[in-house]
Amino acid sequence: MITAIQVEEEAFMTTSRKLLWLAVLAALLLAIVPVSAAPLNLQDGSCFVTATKAKTVSVRVGPGENRTPVAFLPTGKSFQVQGRFVAKDESVWYQIDPKEAAPKKAIQEAWVAAGDDLRERGDCEAVADADAPPIIPIIVQPTAAPATSGESAPPAESAGTTAGTITLRSGTWSFNFSRQSNASCETVPNFVLNTTDAWLDWTEADNAGQAPLSVLSATSFVFNETFFQSNGTNRYMGSWSFESGSNTQMYFTVLSPTSMVGQMVGNVRVDGVACSVTTDLTANRVG
Repeated sequence: MITAIQVEEEAFMTTSRKLLWLAVLAALLLAIVPVSAAPLNLQDGSCFVTATKAKTVSVRVGPGENRTPVAFLPTGKSFQVQGRFVAKDESVWYQIDPKEAAPKKAIQEAWVAAGDDLRERGDCEAVADADAPPIIPIIVQPTAAPATSGESAPPAESAGTTAGTITLRSGTWSFNFSRQSNASCETVPNFVLNTTDAWLDWTEADNAGQAPLSVLSATSFVFNETFFQSNGTNRYMGSWSFESGSNTQMYFTVLSPTSMVGQMVGNVRVDGVACSVTTDLTANRVG
């Protein structure tokens, strides 16, 4: 039996209000995958970690069960540990390369927890301590006000230079959300559920659509009336906050002038416990 917690939220592509559902329990069938036995060149103080079971070791944006999970660590591959962090609850977390652990995710850092399903090789206790990145507050104010309905978008063929090395083009863009989302709370492990179950009133038709994108400056743009600000090379973030205390962040990584990948992350506190849902998406210019 799955218990659900309902909180108020808003979906990205529509002006109607949405409700974010976080399941507290989920039954998952886990497939056991053999671990690669390829030899490693272990040096003094080096450490490598490998997931021993499929879809059991979550890759998170920071050390802690309250940090957003973005993927599962793939099995059969070893990852060199770049840093080590011991939390207040004495749990041990390893920092690994985000480009290797989650190459399709728009994240700055990647962390995995030590545990029965994570094999350690080398002198892992000798790895240098790493600082934990700050947690995004549960209540987040938008970085800037969205464009008003009275403002007109630039012509479809106009272009602007965004932060980084890629020139993003204004115009009509399509967006596609993943059919599955990740959810977790501080006291509940990550689990996967259908996106239509993660966001109340979300239907299959909400998974895809089109919206205008207008480049405003070298560091910002508006997509579907939502303001996005640069937060790194070719990376952007937009956010919404609500009186209920819940909030949503949208992250994009620009891949080309007409293509982006990203994530929509819904956050809420339920009885003082931080919970989140993460849904991947892609966006492409179509006109």
